Amino acid sequence: MELMITAIAGFSILLGALATHLIKDTEKMEHLSMALALGALAALLLFDLFPEVHELVEAQGWGYSLGMLVVGIAMLKVLDLFIPDHHDTEETHDHENAAHIGIISAMAVILHNIVEGMSVYSIAMNSMSDGIIFALGIAMHNIPMGMLIDSTMEERKRSERYVLLAAVTLSTLFGGVLMNMIEVHLSEVLTLTMVSIATGMILYIVFSELTPHVFRTREHLRESVVSVIIGFALVWVSTMVA
Repeated sequence: MELMITAIAGFSILLGALATHLIKDTEKMEHLSMALALGALAALLLFDLFPEVHELVEAQGWGYSLGMLVVGIAMLKVLDLFIPDHHDTEETHDHENAAHIGIISAMAVILHNIVEGMSVYSIAMNSMSDGIIFALGIAMHNIPMGMLIDSTMEERKRSERYVLLAAVTLSTLFGGVLMNMIEVHLSEVLTLTMVSIATGMILYIVFSELTPHVFRTREHLRESVVSVIIGFALVWVSTMVA
């Protein structure tokens, strides 16, 4: 039952992906999905990841945590070098840059969701009702992530999009399975390491990828600001629920 609850939290990614197909203007949907994800990830940092790092940091001290945060940033920076970001034409650049953002965002979300899957499983083991509430909170902030990944990968091969969505969707369940296997061996140091790396990755995505892309022009500016606020509010509410 605990694994089923964990799976539900992850499968909400698919709800976000489905939502992108309900709007015909794919270019606008892509842009607004990024704005929504920007607000969601910013709130995730403020209300989830930073407090969790602060709570765990007593195990190893701030130096270790900051070091792992830098590792997370560096991992995505290195990954940037191997993910295509073409500049042939403005239109090609826009589509390739969007796919680029989708891929590195998926990498960070996968790591983050593994940690959250472990948390959901652990909470559900102690209290089924608390586990369900926590899983619903996670499901709420996974929806913008599904929208981001699906819309940014629209111009890539369908198989690539499906593989990426499947990996992100199943990462939460994988975290639950992992927790089931290593629960007795899990240490605060390992948890702090994973959370700090995920925090570094998401910081990189927010400031180096999403913010420049969302606010580079005044086109759709009002809708972008509204989408950022909605994404931020959605995650804030989900953390209050959880």
